[in-house]
Amino acid sequence: MLSASDSFIEYLASSLSPLQVFWWRKGDIEDHSGFLKQDALNVTILGFWEQGSEEMCLISLDLLAQDDRLALTNLKTVRDVLLAVQFVPERDFTNPASPVFTGRNILWEARKVRFLSVRTPSGARYAHYNATFPLIYTRE
Repeated sequence: MLSASDSFIEYLASSLSPLQVFWWRKGDIEDHSGFLKQDALNVTILGFWEQGSEEMCLISLDLLAQDDRLALTNLKTVRDVLLAVQFVPERDFTNPASPVFTGRNILWEARKVRFLSVRTPSGARYAHYNATFPLIYTRE
């Protein structure tokens, strides 16, 4: 399960440069942990479940930007990357300097990748979009 989420996030980070990909997680030692970063793609893992021989990982992608134009530009870039290739090879990042291919793939369905506008607090000066969808991979 960790290999699948690590592989997906690494794919996003390498494919979306220069847009920063930030893996939001509790207990993160970075400054402002617990807050979504602006002008970045924030990735959150919401949960895992099994279905037959497959496992699924529910992923939430949040894009925040200073204005709608920048948010929509970033949204299109992320969406294009997710639609261009709908699977990535799973790698084991136990040794981050030398990840090892597991021989399995991580999949997502293009029709389930839908970015929706998130209502921002009154007076907020940013745009926020979210997509939540499952990653599918073979159980370890």
